[in-house]
Amino acid sequence: MSGKTFLKIKKEMYILSFSRFFEDFGTGMMVALIPLYIAKLNSVYFQDVPVVVKVGIVMSIFGAVIALSQPFLGVLTDYLGKRKPLILFGLAGFAVISFLYARINLFESLIMLRIIEGLLVGAALPSLMGMLSDLSLPDTKGRVIGMHSTIRGIAFGLGPIFGGAVATYYSYTAGFYLCAVFGTLSLLLVSLFVKETHSRGKIDTPIKTSKNILIISATVFIMMLGTMIVVSLLPEFEGRLGASQFSLGIMISVFMLARLLFQIPIGTISDNFNKTKIIVLGLAVSSILIISLGYASSINELIFIRGLQGIAAAAVNTPLIALAAEIADGSNIGHSMGYIMSANAGGMAIGPLVGGLLAGYISFVTPFYLCAFLMLFSAVLIWIAFNELPGQHNVNINNPIRG
Repeated sequence: MSGKTFLKIKKEMYILSFSRFFEDFGTGMMVALIPLYIAKLNSVYFQDVPVVVKVGIVMSIFGAVIALSQPFLGVLTDYLGKRKPLILFGLAGFAVISFLYARINLFESLIMLRIIEGLLVGAALPSLMGMLSDLSLPDTKGRVIGMHSTIRGIAFGLGPIFGGAVATYYSYTAGFYLCAVFGTLSLLLVSLFVKETHSRGKIDTPIKTSKNILIISATVFIMMLGTMIVVSLLPEFEGRLGASQFSLGIMISVFMLARLLFQIPIGTISDNFNKTKIIVLGLAVSSILIISLGYASSINELIFIRGLQGIAAAAVNTPLIALAAEIADGSNIGHSMGYIMSANAGGMAIGPLVGGLLAGYISFVTPFYLCAFLMLFSAVLIWIAFNELPGQHNVNINNPIRG
């Protein structure tokens, strides 16, 4: 990032992102801790259910709660006209829930805590995205989204390594207590150093959701669906390619790292060029790459394709979220971002299930072709909805429908 770009982004954005770094780090730790922790818990109603199924239940419920709650809880930040209270509420809740994870011994208790945590995430994320939009200038939204996502991705990416190490050399309870400490630290930093931002005014009329926001949300859902189908296919890749668990771990990580590395430069490019064309190109390339995953002949080839897929994902998601912020710029941005974050969570929850069912009952390559088709369909919708707009900063929202 150039010095000029750095100076054009408000310092409050950096303060916000770095203040939440510790909570994001703790969230990353949870990715490693919770699936392994489930095997240690007793159960009243699920005692005969395999551990892998229990993990799937917990993942799906958590993602579903986030997906269903965000559109509604996103409205709350717009009615309040404030962002900070819900962000603080989410951080405080994360710290408390993390502490409670260490105190439970029943699987059913874990489910209840994950539902509550999903609601907390659903309340906080739209407010966070709204605050990021408030802090960005019209020509820096792509850079702001890219910068925040990169900082968050680094924390989330390092968290699982640290969480696994703590669980291995100390205990699961120590890991959860550390998550609570990290959540509390972020809570204090945001309370002390992050200033409130405001939407353009409280909403006095019924909330309306633009068809354009729904198209963007559908695209976000499809991209996450394409990302998560790989999770359920890891055992199949292991057998087909003779891959080790370590190499499959690299395959998962390289996608995230490539996306992180290219988010900021692509965000900068999208602020200076047509966002629609970048998004459509990214979707087209993604559709080709996802099909090629099903025909990879070696683990090295699979890792290489996943790296390219991460770059293509950055070319879609970063300008897409920036475009959404431009469209929703005003009093209903929390509502709009709620839909988008909900779509992301929905793809995360449904992806592994779709991949497993299609590969298990039809063919191994079927889920890849389905996702490729959906990506191309999204590219057509994005092109039709946004290509004719004069510029990318003054988007006219037509045909609103009630959300």
